Amino acid sequence: MTAISHVRDQMNGFDHRPALPHAATGGPAREDVMPLHDVGTPQFEDNTDGVLVTYAVAGIDAAFAILVRRHRPLMRCCALRLIGSGAEADDVVQESCVTAWQKLSTLHDGRCLKSWLMRVVLGL
Repeated sequence: MTAISHVRDQMNGFDHRPALPHAATGGPAREDVMPLHDVGTPQFEDNTDGVLVTYAVAGIDAAFAILVRRHRPLMRCCALRLIGSGAEADDVVQESCVTAWQKLSTLHDGRCLKSWLMRVVLGL
């Protein structure tokens, strides 16, 4: 069982205790991961992209919202340079966020999130 499926199983069973990935799964180290019951607290935003990607893939919407808030300005800048129109760039960013949410589980290394998001914006 992977760490992500373990988190999903716990969430579906209403067990909100933290489910921390271990070294064998290639997940974040124990000290880098905030317990799930702390989701929504200000400290949750201090997690790295890799940790937030793990939580977002596990279905924690708040983690993905933090990632979008963190990277949306760069995504918009990239789209604006590509398109030239502010309104159209906003549309591209919105569509890119939806695509990123749907395909986030295909990202193998959460530390590469920024470059992966730029490829999503560019439609690659």
